[in-house]
Amino acid sequence: MPRTGLNLTQAARFISYILVFLQHMLAINALQLVLYPALSLFGQYAIDLYNKYAKHQFGGAMILNFQIWAPTKLVLYAEEGSDMAKEMLELKAKDVYGDVKGMRWFGDLKDTHSAMVIANHQAYTDWMYLWILAYFEKADYYIKVILKYELRKLPVGMRIFRFIFIKRNWAEDQKIFDDHISIIKDSSLPTLLLIFPEGTTISNKTLKKRSEFAKKMGWKEPTHVLFPRSTGMHYCLDKLKGDLPYIYDITIGYEGLKPGEIPEDKYGLLNTFARSIYPRNVHMYFRRFSTKDIPTNKPEFELWIRDRFYEKDKMLDYFYKNQRFASCVNPKNGLSGSSENMLTDVVDIKIDSRPFEMIFMWIIATLSLRYIVPLILRWTVVPIFYFVF
Repeated sequence: MPRTGLNLTQAARFISYILVFLQHMLAINALQLVLYPALSLFGQYAIDLYNKYAKHQFGGAMILNFQIWAPTKLVLYAEEGSDMAKEMLELKAKDVYGDVKGMRWFGDLKDTHSAMVIANHQAYTDWMYLWILAYFEKADYYIKVILKYELRKLPVGMRIFRFIFIKRNWAEDQKIFDDHISIIKDSSLPTLLLIFPEGTTISNKTLKKRSEFAKKMGWKEPTHVLFPRSTGMHYCLDKLKGDLPYIYDITIGYEGLKPGEIPEDKYGLLNTFARSIYPRNVHMYFRRFSTKDIPTNKPEFELWIRDRFYEKDKMLDYFYKNQRFASCVNPKNGLSGSSENMLTDVVDIKIDSRPFEMIFMWIIATLSLRYIVPLILRWTVVPIFYFVF
């Protein structure tokens, strides 16, 4: 959806969004930078415990921003008779933690230790909505995202969060993966590893590349997804045998899109937070695969993950025609078109009322601007943090 500039109202909306978001990020970053030297004296476990808190605050900041500028609901689906659905209902009945909003779509991480989450990547807001869902389940404490290397210096503490930044050059990326796989194995805390196998969002440029690649390989070209990259994902699964019992496969659909529209063009960050053009409902279809049932051989795994994305393409084709997902026990045999056999849940993206915590974060941000940041700059901690850590 081509757009020109912003009018005065839209510019004011976007600037206010940026200011509120950055103030939260400044508070989180300031605490990280100030506390990191002290926490490091007690070892990595102390740093990891603080990162749990920082990640949860980051999730809360995202929710607050969506609540103010782009109020949205998450509509969640799973096959009613699946093992995943049965486990969710059991956990809901037990009410394990007592303060989880909705059902536990990522299971009980304290029991399964770690899990991998894969999803189609339609817009840059995809990871935000997934993080928000994890926030409501108290699973965002453990989230680890695989991102482009260029994003490592964004001011949201991503390096201290120990996210995985890849260069898309396997000769270099293998060492990066090895380092983080060791961290996951050595940690006493679980990990929720989030991967977008397509590697980027859909755009006119990537659609052209997809078409050229399909012709070159003699593969059928999908409509709503890109071809998944398999090397990094396969390497993680191979090295983390026994530590990742499940892969949660999520298909994301944006309500309000018509067939053929590019999600990022319509629901990009500028449209979402400046022009008030955003989906009122974001739909997520969950499937769960046991890693024991996934091929370990590289060629077979490449075929397996490609088939999953062909299935996603069929699911999204139905979704964008009907604005909902259909029951899809076996997508290769077609979709039933029925929603009767599905377990569904709706999560309203609204943060619980925590005024004292919000006021505390704003005070930290203000004090940081006035006192802490100048001291840190004077001590040259920032350059050491970014270029040595």
